[in-house]
Amino acid sequence: MIIDRAAYDAMIQHMREVAPREGVGLLAGPRDRPDPPGGQWQAPAGAIVDRWVPLRNASDFPGLRYEIDPQEQIAAYEALDADGRWPWVQAHSHVPPCAAPSSLDVRYAVDQSLLHMVVSLAGTSPVAVLWHLNPDVAPVEQAKRVRYQVVDLGFHTVGNSDLTRGVSSA
Repeated sequence: MIIDRAAYDAMIQHMREVAPREGVGLLAGPRDRPDPPGGQWQAPAGAIVDRWVPLRNASDFPGLRYEIDPQEQIAAYEALDADGRWPWVQAHSHVPPCAAPSSLDVRYAVDQSLLHMVVSLAGTSPVAVLWHLNPDVAPVEQAKRVRYQVVDLGFHTVGNSDLTRGVSSA
């Protein structure tokens, strides 16, 4: 997966701004293929991500876990779809110094079309690890790392662009 530097930086900035709450949002990119049978998308090898869509952590315990408000998620998906984009990655930050998914992260990873990025803000530089999470397999195989690169693709429309109309950024 290739992530545009501007989208990645916007994600990190959002995660820092909402700390010590867990930050959450979507990394999205072009959807240049027809809808698959059954409507289930999988991030293709070499997928390009060029947008960050910040979402609000709606959890009652935002320092311990994240929840996405369903209406806000639907609005984000609709805005992305209208722009020919698909959310390839659901990203969230961890307050503890660890970029590994928690058991809750794995348990609630029911949408197999999404990869998951966990961002640790501990230390001087954030650490972001991309994962494929699958709660339906043996525990030892539930979390697999996925390679990604952050590259300056020259995109300049991230954060609160038209794609996030009606989507909260706090």
